Amino acid sequence: MNEISKKLFLLGLGLASYTEEKAKDFLNELLTRGEKYNESDSKIAEFLKSADRSAQEFEKKIEEMISEIVKKLNLATKQDIDELKKDIEALKTRG
Repeated sequence: MNEISKKLFLLGLGLASYTEEKAKDFLNELLTRGEKYNESDSKIAEFLKSADRSAQEFEKKIEEMISEIVKKLNLATKQDIDELKKDIEALKTRG
């Protein structure tokens, strides 16, 4: 992999990580502030459920974004490497 591709990949990973951390921090802050209120209030409970769903959706989108970056940079995945290892072992046993 050339140096520019490597830097772009690392930049993408760093951006995804930073974004995920900031989103989690923001959601945690909202939840902490929300704990000051009565959790039995249905509006607050619904908001907390919605925030949890949003966090899960955000995490899924980050994972998809990282997968797309890996795919666009044509990097080997763990599955690719595992398959190559199996092929190498098979060739060793034939040899």
